[in-house]
Amino acid sequence: VVMLRADGIGQVTGRIIIGTAEKIPPSELIDTTGAGDAFIGA
Repeated sequence: VVMLRADGIGQVTGRIIIGTAEKIPPSELIDTTGAGDAFIGA
């Protein structure tokens, strides 16, 4: 865990937690953003 603090224009405070993530096989990945292909304009 690393504590952060930055002063200047505004202020940033917080923590960074570094860990490991579960590996997901490429065959199970799903793009939920849709990449804009369902965009409906006015």
